[in-house]
Formats: sequence, C-alpha cells, structure tokens
Amino acid sequence: MRACFYFWGKLCLVSFLFRVMVFLVLVLSLMVRHAYCIRLATEYKIPVAIAANWAGHEPGTYLKIYQKWIGEAEKRRVFEESQSR
Repeated sequence: MRACFYFWGKLCLVSFLFRVMVFLVLVLSLMVRHAYCIRLATEYKIPVAIAANWAGHEPGTYLKIYQKWIGEAEKRRVFEESQSR
C-alpha cells in the first residue's frame, strides 16, 4: 500500500509540474505576441490594418488591446519622428 501511495504522489507531482510548465509557456507566448504587436506599430511603422491582420485581430481589437501597452515616451518618440519627415 505504501509503494502505491509513493507512486501516485510522484505522479501527482509530475502532473503538477507539467501544468506549471504549460502555463509558463502560454504566458511567455502571450508576452512575445504583445511585444511583437507593439513593435510592429512603433518601430516598423506597419499600418494598423495590416498588423491587426497578421496578429489575427480586427483593427479595433488590435488598438484596444495593444495601445495601452505603449508608454508615453514611446508615443512621444513616434510623434516626433512623424513630425520630422
């Protein structure tokens, strides 16, 4: 009986660790996705409609989700670059 409990305890630990790893992979993939979408809008000057299509969103959804992650310094830099053209 004790060996059976030991086995199931190890199995539960492995299952828990697997779930944690899956969660971390999902979180990291979302972070990379956010960074990619923000970089498209600010550094590469990709139009919103095209960047939204690449991300699998509608333009309104793209702006609603990713606009809030762009800081004031980045907004100011992009504005100043557009004025210098």
